[in-house]
Amino acid sequence: MIEGLRQTFMDSSIIFFEMPADTSLIVVVCALVKTFAEAKGMKKEDSRRLELAVDEIATNAVMYGCGGDSAKRYRGEVETREGRVIVRIYERGPGFVLPPEQPTALPASIQDISIGGRGILLARKMTDEIRYENNPGGENCFTIIKRIVP
Repeated sequence: MIEGLRQTFMDSSIIFFEMPADTSLIVVVCALVKTFAEAKGMKKEDSRRLELAVDEIATNAVMYGCGGDSAKRYRGEVETREGRVIVRIYERGPGFVLPPEQPTALPASIQDISIGGRGILLARKMTDEIRYENNPGGENCFTIIKRIVP
């Protein structure tokens, strides 16, 4: 099945998806993005990094944007343009302010480190650019960009 998708993706510059807000289905979105990126010439090592970033951002969309409610849906698109793979993930949650690029200093003790809050930092490390558009009353959008390096 993946090989058939890869062939289809070679002929497409953009694909769209819509999914229930169910964390168990994020793996499907990740496989879709990874397969598309590799069909467009991205190295496996780089596509794996992109896949990891998409996993983190899609998890945020499901858990925070959709409140973990599997009756809600989120959508996205994956495209290639100017030697880059661009992934957009849309959700209709309350939105938030994207944390600064530079993380704050870690606490001195491991017991003082909170659970969560590191997914965006990890996604930034794995990609070339992460953007977030907060559109109150509309769709919020995460944009993930990774260059295709031959």
